[in-house]
Amino acid sequence: MAAVPSPEAVNPPESRSAPGRKKPGRKPGRTHTARLDFRLPPAARDKIEKAALLSGQSLSDFAASILVREAEALLEKQQNLLLSQRAWEQFSSLLRHPSAPTAAAQLQAGRMAQGTVRGDTYYLPGDWATSHEGEAIDAGF
Repeated sequence: MAAVPSPEAVNPPESRSAPGRKKPGRKPGRTHTARLDFRLPPAARDKIEKAALLSGQSLSDFAASILVREAEALLEKQQNLLLSQRAWEQFSSLLRHPSAPTAAAQLQAGRMAQGTVRGDTYYLPGDWATSHEGEAIDAGF
């Protein structure tokens, strides 16, 4: 396995802030203008630089992609939690205040009561057939 150069070899500390230095992975016409500045321990920066190098991305692109991915995952999880809470409230409200069954629902409930269970499958009357071995098979209903 080829040795991976250290972050210092690729991006020595003295060149990190050098004015006019071209950043690796910069694309012409780039529209990224928002900035996010934060401090972190040197060991963490070195680890992040090494991972960015392995990914073939610039440090900024790598850090931004990871931060955006984690933010999206957290926001999606929160949104699903809120939707689940809303669905639970609607469900529990229906349980507390049930509506009267319709005529079609009553008819279907009576039909279901006359059905047959074969293994994991429930068959309505007339909806199951028998295979040549004598086992119930699904007739597509």
